[in-house]
Amino acid sequence: MGIAPLVYIGLDKAGGIEGILQNVDNAKLHVWKGMGSAETNPMGVDAFSLVFGLGFVLAFGYWCTDFLVVQRAMISKNLNAAQRTPIIASIPKILMPAIVILPGIIILALQKTSTGFDLPVNANGETDYNMVLPTLLTNLYPNGILGVGITALIASFMSGMAGNVTAFNTVFTFDIYQAYIKKEASEKHYLIVGKATTVIGIVLSIATAYVARGV
Repeated sequence: MGIAPLVYIGLDKAGGIEGILQNVDNAKLHVWKGMGSAETNPMGVDAFSLVFGLGFVLAFGYWCTDFLVVQRAMISKNLNAAQRTPIIASIPKILMPAIVILPGIIILALQKTSTGFDLPVNANGETDYNMVLPTLLTNLYPNGILGVGITALIASFMSGMAGNVTAFNTVFTFDIYQAYIKKEASEKHYLIVGKATTVIGIVLSIATAYVARGV
């Protein structure tokens, strides 16, 4: 909700849908445009990469390993309600592209019609598309709402991080450590192992980020 007004304000400044259609390259407004070859596609991917990368690997990975969804299913009142959890959860998720994808399209239009919307470059001299939301927030939100938008970004990161860390220590402690390493230990012992795993998981995440940045 902290990011949603950004789409409305950005669309208004860009001249609505008509303004986007006029100022954004046609190929960037179509999912399958130029997918026959990576050389003809603005994202540099072909149909095979899109289908199996986004549609297969990431989609299945998200819905099958999202422990936040699993945790909600665990507190449902019966098996039928638990089985409906992914279906019910998918309804608000359908609206997410409006918040995640539209800002990227909006900034392409604003770069041609307004000033101050140029994206910074990273250490390799390439455009840093990760700065789309911060750039839009800085230019479109007034001071009062800017804090709400930044808080929404931080909260979304913390939520995802918390879910991943929780999943990591739960899987390791109960499905690996308790099942195969030390089967009959006390609850206190498993609690200590879980806490230690949380710390190790966070450290590994930070280290992985630095490695990926270096690569």
